Amino acid sequence: MALGDYFHEKGEYPDKLEQLLEGHPAFLRRLPEDPYAPGKTFIYQKEGDSYRLEAHPAVVNKP
Repeated sequence: MALGDYFHEKGEYPDKLEQLLEGHPAFLRRLPEDPYAPGKTFIYQKEGDSYRLEAHPAVVNKP
């Protein structure tokens, strides 16, 4: 949603997710945390007129 709002207002996707926190009002108050990597945000990559948003690989702890 915030990425779409940013694109609608700026005409392009941000180079990095942190740009969603800039401006008044900001598109986000804070970046969402990756549920598979606590303490980290999602992996974001701008790809021309599109983007890729991924979660970090899940870590499985085996006994």
